Amino acid sequence: MWKEDGAAEEYVTMRRVTGCDVFTVPFTPENDAKCIDYMSDIENWDEIKPLPQAFDMRTIKFKVKFVQENLHAIIKVPQRSFPVEAVSEVGAYHGDRVMEINRIPPTAWVAVPVKMFMDSVKHHGKKMKMVQQFAKEAGASSFIEWVEKDFGSYTKEKGLVMDGKVHVSVQLFIVDVRRLLDSALAIPYKAHNGSWARWLDPRHPYPVEIRPSIYHISELVTYDYVMGNSDRSPNKNNFVVGACKQPAKSCPPPHHPGHPTYVHLDNGMCFYTPQRN
Repeated sequence: MWKEDGAAEEYVTMRRVTGCDVFTVPFTPENDAKCIDYMSDIENWDEIKPLPQAFDMRTIKFKVKFVQENLHAIIKVPQRSFPVEAVSEVGAYHGDRVMEINRIPPTAWVAVPVKMFMDSVKHHGKKMKMVQQFAKEAGASSFIEWVEKDFGSYTKEKGLVMDGKVHVSVQLFIVDVRRLLDSALAIPYKAHNGSWARWLDPRHPYPVEIRPSIYHISELVTYDYVMGNSDRSPNKNNFVVGACKQPAKSCPPPHHPGHPTYVHLDNGMCFYTPQRN
C-alpha cells in the first residue's frame, strides 16, 4: 500500500475526501463503502463520456469524471447484445470480496437518468467510429444510432427504465493498468493456442520466473469458474498494475507505487447462462 508521505497532494486529498484509492491493489474491503457512496452520488459527477468501440472493446460503456480531481470510473450499462453486463460487474465485485481475493475495484450499483447518457452520446458520438463487423451485426449506421438502439430503446423495451432512470455499474478507475502480456509479468503465449493451460497442471513443470503469474492465473481461473465467466485468457481481460515494459512514452504517470501486481477487470460476462453457471 502506498503511503501519504511523498505522495502527490491531490491523491492524498482524493483518498481522504472520497475514500477512493486508485493505487492500492489488492483492495481493502473496509475502505470500499465510503468510495462506493461517493461514486453513487450523481452530484459528485462532473462529466460522462462514451468510450469508443474497438475490436476488443465491443460493448457500450462510459467513463465518468468526478468533481474530485483525477478521479474517474467506468460505467457499464445493460444493452441488447449484453443484457446483464452491468449486473455482472456488480456481482463479480461482491463475489470477489466474498472469496477474499480483493482484486476487483470498488463497484457501485447506481440508478442514472437515461437522458444523461443519451445527451452525452449525442454530444460526443458524432466523432466516434464503429468496427464494421459490429456495426453490421447491430444494424447501425453510426455510433449514435447503435447506442440509441442497443441501449436507449432496449432498456425501455425490457422495462429497465423507471422514473427515467436505469441501473448501471460504476467501477473505480485504477491508474497504471496494462494487459498482462504487455507487462513484466507476462508469460510465454501464442495466440489461438491453448498450450499455456498446461502450466495449471501440477504435474507439468514451468519456468521459475513465471511462477507468480501462474499462481495469479490459477486463482483467476478458479474465480471465473465459480462466477461462470469463460471470457478470459492470458491475452484477454487479464490485467496488471505497474510492471510496464514498453517505452516510457507508452507508460505515462501516475505510476503504481509498489511491486507490480494483478487487478481483475472486465468481468461483464459472468452469470450469463445456466450452462456457464
